[in-house]
Amino acid sequence: MVEREYRVVIERGESGGFWAHVPALPGCFTAGETVEDLMRHAQEAIAAYIEVLEEQGRPVPEGDAPGAGEKFEVPLRVAV
Repeated sequence: MVEREYRVVIERGESGGFWAHVPALPGCFTAGETVEDLMRHAQEAIAAYIEVLEEQGRPVPEGDAPGAGEKFEVPLRVAV
């Protein structure tokens, strides 16, 4: 089993909850009521997506998440 890390883009849903997509895996979307639910669903969606690619004999995209030591930005809102 090969481990890959994929970037998951999370947005707030219009009617509550959250939704996300995985840019490296076109069409890989998921949703959840909480961020924790969303991330669990994202792991399941990514695994299922990759499984289908492998069954079809198609290449699996390499991960696109920042690696150790790479700089990346995360917005953080703080109430003071």
